[in-house]
Amino acid sequence: RERYGIQMFTGVLADAGYPDAYFDVVTMWDVMEHVFDPTSTLNEIHRILKPEGLFLVRVPNVDTWDARLFGPYWGGYDAPRHTYVFSPKTLRALLHKTGFSVRKMQSLILGYPPFGLSVEFWLDERLHNEKLRQVLLAFNRSRLPRLLSLPVWTVLGYSNSTFAMTVLATKAERESD
Repeated sequence: RERYGIQMFTGVLADAGYPDAYFDVVTMWDVMEHVFDPTSTLNEIHRILKPEGLFLVRVPNVDTWDARLFGPYWGGYDAPRHTYVFSPKTLRALLHKTGFSVRKMQSLILGYPPFGLSVEFWLDERLHNEKLRQVLLAFNRSRLPRLLSLPVWTVLGYSNSTFAMTVLATKAERESD
């Protein structure tokens, strides 16, 4: 704020007091999974977004091979920091419920880091040999697994079932209740 003179608000979106139809674009990049009330947050975004505005959101995708592989150790759960997880179906339904029309939804390949986070959660919980666990954690955090796994992430990028999903949505006419 001080360095660049940028006007910003820190806190819950509804408390910011933005006027109706104020923004052309609203983004929630790795945020929606952290909010305590996604429905209220999306209703507020709908209110402050201009009629022709765009809403972009990225969240971890629970409907993926890595979520099934790691189960409770999947990095997308990241409890207690992540309060909600979404599948394409649940996110689409929530967006529709709050007055948005999904224009595009796709998986986003993030490469090794989210996978490595799941590996760390698994190692921390399941591997009881402390020395071996520390060696494997150090290897997991090194550049070698990232480099060796590049071809795998390239192929998985075409699977449309990867760690995160992105959505482009616009305001839709709200249905009467």
